Amino acid sequence: MKRTLALSITFAAALHAQYGRGTLLGTVTDPTGAVVPGIKVTARNLGSNEAREFTTDESGNYQFNALLSGRYSVTATSTGQFKTASVGDVELRVNSQARVDIVLQLGAVSETVSVQSVAPQLQTNTAAMGTVIDNRTMIELPLNARNFYDLVALTPGAVKVRGASSVMDERSIEIGGVRNTSTNAMLDGVDFSVANINNPAIALSLDALDEFKVQTNFMDASYG
Repeated sequence: MKRTLALSITFAAALHAQYGRGTLLGTVTDPTGAVVPGIKVTARNLGSNEAREFTTDESGNYQFNALLSGRYSVTATSTGQFKTASVGDVELRVNSQARVDIVLQLGAVSETVSVQSVAPQLQTNTAAMGTVIDNRTMIELPLNARNFYDLVALTPGAVKVRGASSVMDERSIEIGGVRNTSTNAMLDGVDFSVANINNPAIALSLDALDEFKVQTNFMDASYG
């Protein structure tokens, strides 16, 4: 199975994260705009068919944390007077949030209102900024020694620097004027940085990576 990688760049030398995955969230309302609690929401990965369920809270909100990046369907099911509502194709990127608000329509539960896809939206749930490098970019761009870390230089403001050792030469990049030793690398939410250097401990195979994200500012509380 391909892995997702989150490379987080911050001004703090010590940085830890709990998740390198994505979040799917939203609010369920009725045709009048009133929130609807107690609705079962199912998020299904269209690639693996893995499904997770959540029941909306008293404010009509749902949230799925630590989801693998990929494409998802989101279905809201009521036991009362509302039709089942389904959004068929939602893209979730690594270390990001996708918001899918659902409006339930009056009708029999056996009826379904389907939306095949949603237009890309601005990420309004967080002020975090970053650059996602997808698998197609990694595979098709020419890379010396097939080192994925060279693609971090595609991030705005990134500059590759030379250090005192071969390890530093290969994996040292400064972003936005921040020292290269102030970076942190996480694989599926687990820290795998070299001590003191804070760059990736290993050069992962491109064939093992689905995508990675370089996050440059506004770290939330999950990063310690």
